[in-house]
Amino acid sequence: MSTLFVNTIYPDSGSSVSISGSLIISQSLIVADNITMSGSIRLGDSNTDSISLTAEISSSVIPDATITYDLGTTAKQWNKLHVANITASDNISSSGTVYGAVGQFDELSLPPFTSITASGGISATSFVGDGSQ
Repeated sequence: MSTLFVNTIYPDSGSSVSISGSLIISQSLIVADNITMSGSIRLGDSNTDSISLTAEISSSVIPDATITYDLGTTAKQWNKLHVANITASDNISSSGTVYGAVGQFDELSLPPFTSITASGGISATSFVGDGSQ
């Protein structure tokens, strides 16, 4: 492999510089305008690398395969999720308290408990239990 040291590259004709083969950059790459990439794109090569986004995302973020990839882990969790709607086809679980202004359920199953405490009223069209309390 040979090395070429240049300060500026200008196209010979037209408005493009074509490189056939690999381009290896050993320091920073600064691009002053738009970037269009095709094919598979890998950012980083270890879990100590990081990606920082200052811009806003202007498209959907869709996984390559369904029910395959996670967003966060038990060790590295996202802090807050601000969304308009949540749609799930399986369980939604929480190890903490779930807060909401209004709750609507087709069915609500709770584990056995000895008391319910509320600062306001509790209402339902029916309460079902074994009748012992």
